[in-house]
This record gives sequence, C-alpha cells and structure tokens, in this order.
Amino acid sequence: MAINISLLPAEHGDCIFVSAYDYNVLIDGGVAQTYQDLHDRRDPDKPLKQLINKLHEENKHIDLLIVTHVDDDHIGGIIEWFEDEFPKEDFVREIWMNDDVILSDKSSLQNSPTQAGKLLELWRDKGRCYNNNIVQGEEFDRGPFHIKVLAPLSKYRNSIAEKISASLQNTGTANGTDSVSLKELVAQPWKNGTLTKENRASIAFELSTIDGDKVLLLGDAHIKDIMNGLDYFYPKQDHPIRYKIIKLSHHGSKNNFSPTFIQKVHADTFLVSTNGDFFGHPDKEVIAQIICNTDSIIGFNYRERKDSLFTKQDFMDFPNLKERVFTTISCLE
Repeated sequence: MAINISLLPAEHGDCIFVSAYDYNVLIDGGVAQTYQDLHDRRDPDKPLKQLINKLHEENKHIDLLIVTHVDDDHIGGIIEWFEDEFPKEDFVREIWMNDDVILSDKSSLQNSPTQAGKLLELWRDKGRCYNNNIVQGEEFDRGPFHIKVLAPLSKYRNSIAEKISASLQNTGTANGTDSVSLKELVAQPWKNGTLTKENRASIAFELSTIDGDKVLLLGDAHIKDIMNGLDYFYPKQDHPIRYKIIKLSHHGSKNNFSPTFIQKVHADTFLVSTNGDFFGHPDKEVIAQIICNTDSIIGFNYRERKDSLFTKQDFMDFPNLKERVFTTISCLE
C-alpha cells in the first residue's frame, strides 16, 4: 500500500496528513484558523477540525502527531485544537515536539516561543507525555514506517529566536520574480539568505515503508542541515536518492533550497504547501530549478498561487508545463 499524503489548506502554513496501512501521522496544524474560525458563523469548522471529526466518525485515530517547530503557521492550529477539545490518548497516541522553549512572558501570543510554551504547559497540566529529543541521526520504527530524522542538529533544537512579525514589509511576492521567466531565473547565480532560529530548529525527516515507498517531509529546515542529514544516512552515495514525494522546506523558499539538492535527490513529485500570503512562497527561483533541471511534477495546495507563478513565456518554453504542475486534493475532498 502506498503512502498517502494530503496537504490541508492551511493558509501560509503547513498541515499535512500522512497515512499507510491504517497508520496515521499528522504533521503540524497550520495557523489557528486551520482548525476553526469562530468569526465565520456559517462554517466555523476549518480543515483541521474537519479532518479530526472525520477520523472520529470513522473510528480512526492519529497514531503520531509531529510538531516540527514553533512558528505560528505550524503550531497555531494545534494550540487551537488542544484548547478547544483536549484529545484523549487513545485518539492522539504519540506526540513529537522538541520542547526547547523557556517561557518568560505569557501575556502575548505574538511570539512563537510563547505559543509553544503555552501548548507545552497545557500538555504538562494534563499529564500528557511527548518525545522531545527528535534530532539528526535518530531513527524510529512506527507502524509501517521507518523514520530517519535529518534535522535539526542538536545545537539548534535548543536555540529559539523571536518570531518575525507578519507585519513586516514582506507581503505578496517575496522578491518580484513571478513575472520573470523560468529560463531567466535558472540562469541566475544562486544565493541563500539567512533563516530564523525557529526554522533552523525545525524537524525534517524521511518516511519509508516495507513496500519501498520513500518520502521527505522537510518542515522549514535549513538546506545545509537537510543535506548533512542525507549524507549521514546515505554516505558515499554515487547516484541520486529516489523519493516518491518531497515536501519542499519552508513552502519552497529559496533560503531553504539549493540547486545541489536536486542533484542529491530525485523526486517523482515535489509538494508546496502555502497560499503565498506574507512571504510570497514558493519563490519562483526554486520552481525554476525543478522545472528546468528535473522531470519531476509539482503539486500546490492552492490553485491561485500555482496559477500566479507562470508567464506566457514559460508555457511557450515548456510545452508540457500544464502537465507538470497541478493542484493537490485534500483528504477531505
């Protein structure tokens, strides 16, 4: 049985549901409104809550919940869920989250470490156990899955910076490249920017099954840590490591990508999880590298963001482009 991956609509965040052989993994919860929006009187239950309700109705459960890191577009929906209806241990059976958070100010939830601290306090008050040592080099067997942790490095799991405010002048397209053709972008020199320490602390991992299916789920991890993690598990690899699916790190940000990555791995499908708000992800430079230098297809969980990325020139340069980019289908559809 193949690994099934669904990207829930989580605005500019991640909320990913993975299943195989009736074993279910939930990775992150998107923003708070991914769970519910009480201001929407007609339809307050949003994709994460709909998924949870569906699992309850089908008498299923979440075997493993992974909170990759403390950015509010990954942890917000989890907090909203656990505050609204704290799940029983027979529904959420195991939790992974690195508790590298020291609470100094509980008065504001604008700061990601504070949000994480609030969630951890809630878990501790309820006596909820969780695994807090998910670092590069660890391996786990869970249900049908073998899990290899690529990131974070131990030194980064203990280092959390202040959250960058969404009010920064960083909205819309990140660097104005959507109107530049794929061929023009791929010809430009590659340059990475800096990452927040929250992202450097993100969990990234490989899932594989006995059937041979392998996927990479990269959270918001740093590309250097991802590459080091691959080298750790696959030393002296003389050909690309093959994956069925790779969820791009940090919604396809160029700061979490390198052209050498797609020389190191081969994916049948790359996935992008974002509506493009705030930071304009994915960066078109990343998409250009994939389209121009691989035969992979790319799935987006928001059609509008996919449609905004490509120019008429792109479709002329790549006649099969329409077949290589698609909109994913949520597990709720």
